[in-house]
Order: sequence, then C-alpha cells, then structure tokens
Amino acid sequence: MDNYFKLFTNKRILITGASGFIGTYLSKTLVSYGASLSILDTTKPADFDFKFNGYYGDLRDLKF
Repeated sequence: MDNYFKLFTNKRILITGASGFIGTYLSKTLVSYGASLSILDTTKPADFDFKFNGYYGDLRDLKF
C-alpha cells in the first residue's frame, strides 16, 4: 500500500467529505506522503493538525 500512496507525493488533491471517518483517514495519510490538500465539506474538519485549503459548501448548491 505504501507504493500506491507514494504516487500522491507533491500532488494537489481535492477531497470531498473530509470530515467523515474515511475522509479524515485519507487526508492524514495523503499529507503524510507529501500531498497538498484542498478540502470541500459542509462542515469544518475538527482535528486536522496539518495545513490545507478549506472550502465549505455543498456540491449540490448551484450558487457554490
């Protein structure tokens, strides 16, 4: 699995739903491999101890 995540080193990645169970794990794992994250969610992720670009909204909202 490590070789798979190394593909994301120095990549810019958008994660939707990052405050959920899977999104939180995925975000922390990708950052540990050097990815730069942008996060789109309807709520602010609480326990992230890394730098990310946060966007708060809903993809279903056409005004977003």
